[in-house]
Amino acid sequence: MSRGGRRTSTKLLADPIRIQKKVSRLFGANIKKTDIIDEFLLAKMPVHFGGMSDPFASSEITNRSMRILGILDEIDYPVVISTKNTKPLNDDKKLSQILRMKNLVVQISFSVFNHNYSQVLEPNVPQPIDRIKTINLLAKQGVYIIVRIQPLFPNLLDEVKNLLIPSLGEAGVKHIILEFLKLPVEMTLGRTSEMFRALRWDGIEYYKQMRAERNGREWMLPAKLKWELLQPLIEQIHTNGMTYGAGDYGLNHLGDTDCCCGLDKIQGFSNWHHNNFSNWIRNNRTNVIIFNKAVQDNIPSQSIGMYINSHSRISGNNSIFHYLKDKWNRPGTANAPDTYLGVEWKGDFDDEENCVYYKSN
Repeated sequence: MSRGGRRTSTKLLADPIRIQKKVSRLFGANIKKTDIIDEFLLAKMPVHFGGMSDPFASSEITNRSMRILGILDEIDYPVVISTKNTKPLNDDKKLSQILRMKNLVVQISFSVFNHNYSQVLEPNVPQPIDRIKTINLLAKQGVYIIVRIQPLFPNLLDEVKNLLIPSLGEAGVKHIILEFLKLPVEMTLGRTSEMFRALRWDGIEYYKQMRAERNGREWMLPAKLKWELLQPLIEQIHTNGMTYGAGDYGLNHLGDTDCCCGLDKIQGFSNWHHNNFSNWIRNNRTNVIIFNKAVQDNIPSQSIGMYINSHSRISGNNSIFHYLKDKWNRPGTANAPDTYLGVEWKGDFDDEENCVYYKSN
């Protein structure tokens, strides 16, 4: 809430009753598409349940989450539960409900393996070893388990490689997403200094020395450096029988799967959002990448303007397609195609004046 100076005293909690009404209207007799969310839901585009805040953050939030999960399961909706708090997953009643879900993936988050680091950096959630025990429990019940290691601290790469990744493979994890630490521009608002003291590591100085690059409101390591640092970890993931998902900006096209979460390999999740630069670059059959205008007929058409920061909205049509086209034709800006490792723009355009990019091997 503090990013960019936003403040509110309003309690922002999802309302299961409103969600039930929306689902009943959409999947009942009188289907009516009124907004972009309706289009997503009718297409059964998988929901990442916990992408921005933990669905099990408190007892009240957990109860609301379980009610919403029940609503989604009634229509066989594909859901990825993303959490760092595995306690509810060990509760018999909640576990029973989750195991009954027909299209379910569980994603558990980690940032460190060491107990001493974890109790400072990850307060109020189970220790890493306890999360791994829950993963083992779920995996034995046939649940598809993904792990997200984020933030990945550059000074703890050996620990992640030699201890955490093998432990996750042994517990039954199928897919691991790696994403390096991103430093917020508003470092005075958070507990960044306390975090680095706990790690006994000067992360700010390291990021300066490594020539970190600003993307939006965050400082990130250069893509080439991240890719080099990741190689031993990716090798260890493969050695332990798992697939690698690239969670870092600039590297998303270099994972083992088309979707960084690995959903493209899971039955029931085929309607994940394919139309993004990462997927286009990854699956381009030649080294020449042109704008794919044909996707306009295959993606939701309603405006997403109300969900976009007012300083970032484009003029005219605010559909996903038009945002893709606008960003495609602004090379050199944050998250444009040429910010992906190995992709460059040489100044060329196609017949419709869209930028042409080139991909190296």
